[in-house]
Formats: sequence, structure tokens, C-alpha cells
Amino acid sequence: MSSDRKDIKASPRLHMDLAEEIIGMYHLLELISESGSNGCVDKVVIAQDSLKRFINGMCPGSYASVTKVDFKALDLRTIKPLGVYGSKAEIVRFLRSLDAVNENIARLLLIQTEFGGSRPTLSSGLYMLEVGHPDSIQKCHYVIYWPEDSTWDDSAPSSVCRNRVTFMRYLTKICDQVVALLSEEFSASLVWGNEDSDSDSDSVDMDPGDDDSRLFTYEVEKRNEQEESAVLRPGFQINSRHISRYVAPAGCSVDPLAFIPSLIHGETAQGFWTASYVPPATQTNSLDDRSYTELSLKQLLNENALVLSDSLDENAVRILVDVALSSLFPKQCEEWRAVTRDTREQFRQELIGKQEIACKRLRCKEASLESAQHTKVGDFLRSIPNFGDIYRQYVGNAKFDVVKGANFKALKERLIFVRHLLKEHKELSPENRTELIQAILSDGDLRRAQQASLQSNKFEETGQGYVLSPIPDWRYSPMGPDEESLRKEMTKMTNAVSDSKFLQELKGIDDDDLAAPIHEALALAHTQLSSSIDRTVKNMTLAMLWAQEEGCKSSIRLEVEAKERKALSSVLVTFIRDINKSAVVWRNSVAYINNVRKRGRGSFPEYKVAGRRVEPVEPKLKFRIHLMDLTSDDKYNMQSNPKHVPHPVVSDRRSVPFHLPLGLHIVFHKLLANEKFLLVLADRDKHVIYLERLSEMDAAIQRAKPIKTLNRDKVGEDLLFAYDETKHTLAVCASAKVTLLPSLVVEVLTCYVIDKMQLHAFVFDETFKTLQGQGSVISLAPWYSQAGISIQQMSSVCGSDEVVLVNSNAQIRIFSFVTQQLRPASLQLTSLPSAVYPSPDGSCLIVVRSQDGQPSLTAFHWDTFGTNEGISLEIPTFRLEGAVVTSIVRRGCVFLLALDIDGQCVNSVAIDITKKVTEVVFQEKAYRNTSSSSARETQHNSLLDCHREVWTRFPVVPAVKRRTITSFSERQPKGLTFVSDDPTGQFALYFSDLIQEFVRTIRKPTGDELRGIKVSATDFKSFRETLSTLNRNVSQYRLGEWLVDLLCLIPIHIAVCRENRFIPLANGVISSDLERSLLGADVNQIVDKLSFGWYESIFQSYMAKMPVKVVSSMGQQSVGKSFSLNHLVDTSFAGSAMRTTEGVWMSVTPTDEELIVALDFEGVDTVERSTQEDTYLVLFNAAISNLVLFRNNFALGRDISGLFQSFQSSASVLDPAANPLSLSIYACHHHQGEYFTAAQNTASQDVLSRTFLIANARLLDFPPSFRRSWNKSKTANFISRLHGGKVDIIPWPVIESKEFYKLFTALKKRLDQQKVSHPSAGEFLHTIKTLMAKIKVNDWGAISQTMVRTSRQVIIRSPAKCAYDRVLGDRARA
Repeated sequence: MSSDRKDIKASPRLHMDLAEEIIGMYHLLELISESGSNGCVDKVVIAQDSLKRFINGMCPGSYASVTKVDFKALDLRTIKPLGVYGSKAEIVRFLRSLDAVNENIARLLLIQTEFGGSRPTLSSGLYMLEVGHPDSIQKCHYVIYWPEDSTWDDSAPSSVCRNRVTFMRYLTKICDQVVALLSEEFSASLVWGNEDSDSDSDSVDMDPGDDDSRLFTYEVEKRNEQEESAVLRPGFQINSRHISRYVAPAGCSVDPLAFIPSLIHGETAQGFWTASYVPPATQTNSLDDRSYTELSLKQLLNENALVLSDSLDENAVRILVDVALSSLFPKQCEEWRAVTRDTREQFRQELIGKQEIACKRLRCKEASLESAQHTKVGDFLRSIPNFGDIYRQYVGNAKFDVVKGANFKALKERLIFVRHLLKEHKELSPENRTELIQAILSDGDLRRAQQASLQSNKFEETGQGYVLSPIPDWRYSPMGPDEESLRKEMTKMTNAVSDSKFLQELKGIDDDDLAAPIHEALALAHTQLSSSIDRTVKNMTLAMLWAQEEGCKSSIRLEVEAKERKALSSVLVTFIRDINKSAVVWRNSVAYINNVRKRGRGSFPEYKVAGRRVEPVEPKLKFRIHLMDLTSDDKYNMQSNPKHVPHPVVSDRRSVPFHLPLGLHIVFHKLLANEKFLLVLADRDKHVIYLERLSEMDAAIQRAKPIKTLNRDKVGEDLLFAYDETKHTLAVCASAKVTLLPSLVVEVLTCYVIDKMQLHAFVFDETFKTLQGQGSVISLAPWYSQAGISIQQMSSVCGSDEVVLVNSNAQIRIFSFVTQQLRPASLQLTSLPSAVYPSPDGSCLIVVRSQDGQPSLTAFHWDTFGTNEGISLEIPTFRLEGAVVTSIVRRGCVFLLALDIDGQCVNSVAIDITKKVTEVVFQEKAYRNTSSSSARETQHNSLLDCHREVWTRFPVVPAVKRRTITSFSERQPKGLTFVSDDPTGQFALYFSDLIQEFVRTIRKPTGDELRGIKVSATDFKSFRETLSTLNRNVSQYRLGEWLVDLLCLIPIHIAVCRENRFIPLANGVISSDLERSLLGADVNQIVDKLSFGWYESIFQSYMAKMPVKVVSSMGQQSVGKSFSLNHLVDTSFAGSAMRTTEGVWMSVTPTDEELIVALDFEGVDTVERSTQEDTYLVLFNAAISNLVLFRNNFALGRDISGLFQSFQSSASVLDPAANPLSLSIYACHHHQGEYFTAAQNTASQDVLSRTFLIANARLLDFPPSFRRSWNKSKTANFISRLHGGKVDIIPWPVIESKEFYKLFTALKKRLDQQKVSHPSAGEFLHTIKTLMAKIKVNDWGAISQTMVRTSRQVIIRSPAKCAYDRVLGDRARA
């Protein structure tokens, strides 16, 4: 860990994040600010960089990235975390006692946080402090909750209170032992609750279940009629380090004024931009990432200078020539083809000639080759190519042991037969013997031989006579065999003896009577074999001669081909270099081509190109827009109190850049709602108009695809622009004179000579994709025909079809596009105003001018325009140059904003504008029916009450319990130690009463969880002295398990829906860079870029094999969907400062058997979301969930077809067979009593009766109208199509009642009955990413097919596949 620690004294400059300056401190959870549909909200995310340093310090190399953490290796380490929270002063005191900070850092920590300021700060969040004590071998770990400035104020804003509860939830879940550090001030302000227990005898202890506790009183307040007025009052101030003077680098020719930060005009949106200079450079893009069609490849070659690699082979060059080079460089290509053709013909002729000469030489050696075979097989024969194969072919298959010929075969048969008979009849007389031999060998007369054998004295008499049989088995038989049988037997005996064996045996016979036939047989065999050998030798000679010729030809061919390849390669390189020399001079961008391959056949082949494209990047101006956001609390307070002063924030995450070429300059801009930006640019010839989302503006400018182009020769010169956001109209005033004055000052463009002044009106369509002209061009000549009079400024009248025209005579008039006339009334000023601002609420015009050398601010109401001198306003204390007038939350809440560059801040004043109208306000009365009106107001009791807030908002004993960390852990009883200068306070008693009051009022199941907490109090000195002992009694965990338990507590934001788009998020945050990168991406590319942050490693490795069940919540807004999920599966949804859930959030609950993935969806059927956006959410929900919890705000007995419209829409898209899910719908009471509201002419008594029947599980009369809703859609209803026709209707009691919590156990049983739809966490991760990508690109095909394609792409891009392809390529080239 020492490598991560820093010497504070040695640090010449402090980090902006003071956590970097605190020894051993690591940021675990950070609080970031993001813009949502309800305003700027706080979100808790993992502090990735700091967590990486902590984990790698504990176990080096175990943290590669937020998606790759080796938790199994971390399980080999242990940790004993002690939780710490309290006042900032006492936490700093604790850090000082541990020597973790010095005096300077301690002082900075105690300075009030300045959001966006330039001073180092420590942001609110959870931190890990690692300390090594001298008397302890193992290091101690403290999990510290660093609060916001007002965290422990009981009157803190609701967003701060929610953040406090969220972090205390996390702290108490991951630490069994917690220490609360209370400063002297906080301790003294604690109210123990029993001082005035007897002071008010009339107070009533009201039961929370009573109806009076749910009674809210509202009134309509009528405001007095007021005259026209405009009054300034103090506004807000925003500090930002981005507001500073930019110093351009040397060599920059841009006017320094262009780099001055400037506020952006907007009626309802606010922000400022900063500018910087981007010097010229080069940009390199790989060409390997895509496939090219023939047309796109041709476009690539045509639009870039080419640098072809010398390593290109002929096939690649031919592809390039055929596609484009033949038309680009016809002369060079024709020369290359001709030289290549001639070279090939030259070497072909050379090959033929050399082969013929070699063959002639070999044929001359045929005789010597045959002689060599007759004599011996020596080195000469062995040198013949393939001699072994030839020898086996001709000699091995020659069968020299077989003698062919009928004479030899007949002689062989007779000799064998004779020898057999002579062997059997040795007693024959010489005469009979000679007679027998002669009869068989000479005549082949077997009967005669039989008669001769009768002379033998070995025979037996039979009835037929006595015959000698030549067959041993029936040697003596009465009649013997006939001649045919004897011949068959003789043939059989002959076939049993091979020719070679027969000839060998003949050499050993010494019989004069057989000498002649034996000699004859040997002679016949010799003749036959000699002929066979000669024939074999001749054939072998021809074969070996052919082999020699082929070998020689092959050798010559290889030699010639090598020379040919070398020559062709030289020709090819010469051609390539000629192309390179010719191409590089006529294009700025250069395409370096290393290889080209053609894939596929037919009319539409694909091409893969290896190489890169390098293009010069011209110098540009880089503008970065920094948006101002409000917290949801500010929005709420401004809606209820128009005089509330908000505190906008500027977040680095909400800054968006765009680039401008130096030839373009900005003449008009306006920031619109929903992060849209209207931008008008000008060059010498034209004006171009862009209207895009901020995240897409840069890409639109780079593509040079404006929504409209206005040519100077058609429209005119000296254009002025005015845009009205409510009417979507853009007014353009132009003259015929060519007078261009580049300036970044918006809405003010000075023109010196005006001849023809004209007005053009344009209007945007609803999608802001087209800008069409409205009506004909309007000439201003009837009113401005005097010489020397020109229009100096123009602005819109908000909410009307009128514009304000300020001419060079300091006269202000209003032109109506409806009547196409000027209003009769005009306003004549004494001097030309420096700026005019129409108020966003459409009530007046605010004019900034100089009077007697002093700036003045005057408001002129439209209703009395030109009839009075206006209302003079107090001049603000800040300068008004570059100021803007805007509205915040409501158009009636008007503010004047100005930049103070030297002070690095945005200053403002509020302008309260009234008209001649009577206003009414619907608001809650200031009093509530409370139990004790005389109770003392507390200041810092939240230091203790925060535990009750955690128990109230989150489950104490959930229905589905998380897997207990038991393996190799030493859990200690839970404890809470209060450290105070006055430890004699009633901490234990107060905490005990807190538990009892919670159990009595909230009625939530608690088991023994709360009663088992040991509460104690001590002073700081005793605490420090016993800290080592306290650390020894802290629960010990495996580090990997502990970290996973922490990470699974943090919900991650995975998707939002905006402007009819489904937008996946990466690592839980909204990123404009990610949005830009997903433009035009396909499903596979989106899947690759999606990341679920800290859950990736859990799904992919640590718990990859665990099955997954998905439970999700849907329904109306603000009915307790997140609250129900938390109490069902122990999640921490709604942990941000959002009033309601936005988009989709995910959390994981590990159990012993499976992973429970909980998805929390924002409410459907709300005014903030369109039907298409609701459909996206429903599609996502139905396609991934095992169990869907639908909560609504009223009885299902009414017509709910409107509410379920999004579900019905999704039913027409999803394949019903793919999602046989079960849907649980909860009819519930809402805590504000909406359940009891009657609708559709239904009497209140009927609703109450129906409610009673539901609560008592008597559902017989409940579903009639519910059934009617399904009968209308028949089998197309979403229950049948998306959920297999299964629906559970649970009549839920009032939320937060005792009966409310009891039903979670039954719901858990239903969840347990659900089949596992995702066998492993890794498979679930891939499935949900693929599903999100498909919804993003509106791909409604089967998800299984997409996953197969994605897996194929993963294999194709894998290192093993690439290596295999390279091996195949090397073999092909070899």
C-alpha cells in the first residue's frame, strides 16, 4: 500500500480531489450529478479508479478494470471494516489523530463545499481508510461516510436527506460495527424527546393508521390584482473553473475575442460555452474494421491518394485495378498488363526450350540405363527419381514365381501326378513303372496308367473288380474313379504346389525315367521367365526415363518459375511505385493499402481491406457547451414557490463539445429544451442552419449536413436571426448589400448600408428535421425606405408571430407575420440599445442601453408598448456585457444571467414581472394536523434518526434474504458506538425508544435485527485509547465476498427512454460520447460497447455459473414499485435523489441457490413518456423477466385499457412462444389515498364495496370490467401473448400497513416456483445486452439468431481465429 500513499508535505500542488492527499484513503462510492427528466439528480456509482488502487493494493493484479476483477483471488485476503459517520469536524479530528492528514488538508476539508469551484474539495460519498497501527500486525480499515455540508441538518433539502439515507443504508449493510462521531455543537443540540413529555396534556398520540394522519388540506389562494411591474431581486451564483481566459498557442491566427467564454441564449435552457484552439494534425483510421462492397471500395480508392504496399500480391493488385485503378491510371495499368503478359510468355518459352533439351539428353542414356538394370542396382539406379516406387511397381508386381504357358502347366500336372503314383506304388516292376510314366507323361492316358498299376500286388477284390486309386483316402476301391474325377484330382494337386516350389523340387529329382520331362519343364520355365524379365526391365527403363524427364522438367519449372516470380514481382513493385507517385499529389487524405481480399461470389462480392486511412485535420475551434442543471428539489420548490432562488449546478459530465473549421463563424445560436441546439454558421458564400441534439451537433457539422442552407446571392447579406421556441419559427432579416462583419456576439450583427431589407419566415416541423419557408418574402421597404436607416437588431416576441426590429435611429417597432404590418405603436429611444431581451413569459421587452454614460435597464410591457416610458430596473452589481435573459422551470420565473470571467462565476438576478391579471395558486395550507404543536424543533437529531430513516425506507427483514457471508468469516454482534464530548447523554435510551416507535408505527417485520444492536457511548479520548480493542472486535470477512456484497447493494442505471428512443447506458451513467459512438452501430457493435460496470465481473467470473431469475416491477408512476422490490428481494432502489425512477435500474441479490436480478422500471402511462417509449420499456420487461410485478393506483375493476395500451402494443411485437412468463398484478392502496377515487361514473360506495371485497379475498365480483377489457382484444391481449395467459391478482392492503408486509412471504413462494430461465449468470449477461441492443436498433428478429451471429463474430475476432487465419494464409502463399 505504500506505493499508493503520498507525502503531503512533498506535494507542491494539491489535487482537486482531496482524497488523493489523505494517506491510505480510497473512494468507494461517489455521488455524481446527472440530468434527468425531473431535473438534475444525484446518483451513487462506484469510484472506479480509486477502488482499483485499493483492490490492487490488497491483492496486486486482481483488478484489471471495472469489468475484470478477480474476486476469487481477493477471497484469499481478509478485511475487518469499521464504519464511521458523523460531523465533518469530528471526522477530520479522527483523521488527524490517525496522522492521515496534516493541518493544511484538515483546514481544506472543513471549508464549505463550493460546487464547480477551483478549490480542492472532498466530495460526499463512502471512503475506505487503511491504517496500520503500531500494536497491530494487520492493517485496520475504516469505511467513512463523508457527508454533504447540510447532511446532518434536520431541515436539509429532501435530496440531501435521501442521499443521507442511501449512504447510511450502504454503511450499515457492509459494516456490523459503526461509530458515530458527534461534535460538541451537534451533541449540545440533540433533543432527547422527553423534556416536554408532560408539557402539553392536550396532545394526542395519533395512530398512523388513523384516517386523520392521511388528511391533507389544500386551498386555492387568490392573488390580488396587480399593475404592470418588474422588480429585480437577488439571484444565484454558479462557480466553475471552466470560466477562465484561454491563452491561444503560438501560431494561432484566430482573433483572441473568439476564445472568451460566453453565455448561450435560451428561453428555457441555460448554459455557457468555452472555446479553445485545435492545431492542425493528422488523423488515422483503420480500414480493417469493415467489409466493402465494390461501390464503397471504389469510392475509397477514388477519394484518397493511394499508397500501395510493396507486399501486395498480384491478386490484390488485380482487384484494385479492376475496381478503380484502371480508370484512375489507365496508362500505368495498361503498361503493367502488357509487361506482365510479355514476361509470362518469355518465361513460358524459356521453360519449353529447356525441357526439350533435357529430354533429348535423357533419351540418349536409355541403353545404358537398361544395361545397368541387367547388371546391378547401384547408386546410379538409386539416383533415379522415385526409383523405389518404380521398382515396387514393376518388380514387386511382376510375379516371377509364376510360369505362364499351357505346355508348362500340363507338364507340371503330369510330373506331379507321376511322382505321386510312383510314391504310392513303389512295388511296381520296372516294366510297369516305365509303362505308367510313359502313359501319363507321353499320352496323358489315365486308363492306361490304371491298367499298369493293376500289376501291383496290393489290391482287394470287389464285386466290380480291383482298381488302384491314386487318391490316398480311397486308395483301394471296387471301381475307382472315372477319368474325369482323376483329372480334377490331378489339377487340385497341381494347384497346391507353386511354380517356384515345383521348380525347386525338380532340381532335387534323380530319376532317369523322369530326366527328359524334368529338363523340358526347366527349359520352358527358363524361356518364360527370361521373357518376363526382359519385358519388366524394358518397362522399368521407360518408367525411370519418364521419371527422370519429369524430375528434370520439375526442376527446370521451379527454376524458371522462381525467375518468373522475381521478374513479375519486380514488375509489380515498379507498377505500385508508379501508382504511388502519381496518386499522392492530388489528394489530401491518403489510404495506405496493405492487402485486399475478395469474399463471396456472384454479383455482390465483399472485399476485406487491410490498411489505414490518414487524413490531415485542419485547425479548428473547439467549443464546449456546459449545461446548467437544477436539482429535483429546486424544480419542485420553484413550482410551489415562484420566488424560490434555485442553485443550478454545472457538471463536467454534462459538457458537450463541437468543432468549427476556421472558415466558419457563428452568427446566431440558441439552446432549446430537451438538449437541442440551434446553430447558424456563415462563410463567404452562405449561411448554414443546424438544429440537432447537443451530442449529435459535432457529427452533423463534420458531415456538413445542415438542415438548411441560405445562399447569400439569393437571400442577401447582413442576415439577422430571431427564433421563437414555442412557435418553432425562425425569422431572417437580410439586405442586398454585401457587408460581412464576423462576430461571436449573438443576436447583434451591425450593418452599415441597407438597400433592400426583407423578412423571411421559416418554420420547423414537429420532429425538427425539416425547415420550410412560411409564406412569401416580405419587403420592409414601405417602412424603411429612408437612406441610411438600417435594421440593427432583431428578436422574437415569445409566444407570438411577431418580431422586434431595432433600427439605426434607435427606434423599436414590432412586425406581425399574421398581418404583415408593423404595429402602429413604436418606441423611440434616445440612444441605440446595446441589447434587447424579450422575456420568456411573453410579457415584456427588457432593453439595455446607456444613459448619461451609465448603463440602464428598462422593461417595456407588450400590452402597453410605446405608450409609456417603461419601468426602470435597478442596475445589477455585475457587468451586463454578454448577458442573457432566460427562465427556469417556469417561463414566469425570469432571470438575468451574466458571466464574470475574472471571478470564474455566473451571476444572476431574478426579475419578478407582473401583468394586469389576477392569479390564483393551488397550494397546501401551512398547517397539518400533528400530534404535538408544541414539540421542540430539532437541529441535528438526524445523526441518530438516520437509522430509523433507513429502516423505514429499506427492509429490515426482507422476504428474500441475501446470502450470508459465513465462509471463513468471524461475524461479531452488531454494535453502534456514539462518540461525544458528553457521553452521559441518553443515547442508548433514545435508540431503544427509536426502535420501539418504529416497530409500533411502521409495523414492519424486524425479527431480532434491531434488538440485537448493542448501543454504547464514549468520549473521543476514550474512543482513541480503546480503538485497537474495538478493531479486534470487528467482524472479519473474506475480502472478495465483502466487496461483492457491497457491489450488489448498488443499483446500476442501465437504460433510459427519451425522445422516442431507447438509450442503453454504460457503467451506470449517461454518456454523450457513448450515444455518439452508437449512431449507426449494429447489434454486435452495441453489445461490445455496453457495460454493466461493477456487475460485469460478478456475472462473468465470480458467480458466472449460478442460475439467474429475473423479477421486475412495472406500473403507474409513484405507487411504490421500487419500495416493493426492495422489501421483496432486499435491493436498494430509489437510492438516488430522484423522486421517481427514470428508465431501467438493475440490482442483484445473491442467494444460496441462485442470483435474483431485480429490474426496476419507471412508471408507464405518464405525461413524461410517449406511448412508443412505454412500449420499449414493456418490451424489455416482458422479454427478460421471470416474474413481473405490476402495481397500479386504483382498483382493476374499472376499464384499464388505457393503462395497458403499452402492454398491448408490445404484444404485437414480441413472439409469445418465446416468453411463457407469469405476470403478477397488484391492485393496491396508495399511501395518498388515490385508491378511493371514483371514476367513469362509478359511485364511491361501489368502489368502497369493491375494495372491501378485494381486501377480504372475495374476488367473485371483482373482474367483470377486467374481463371486458380482455374480451375486446380476444386472444391478442398481452396476458395471453406475453405471459402465457397467466395472471395473479393480489388485492394488496394499504402500503406500509402491517398486512402490507405480510404478503411478501407469499410472493416469495411464487418467485421460488418460477423456473430458471437463465441457466448461468454469464448467459444472462449476454442475453440482456443483446436484447437491449436489438431494442436500440429496432431489430425485432429472434434473439437466439442474433446471439448466434454475435458468438460467431466473437470467434472470428478471437486471437486464436486470427492466428489460424494467418497460418492458412502462409500456407496458401507457400
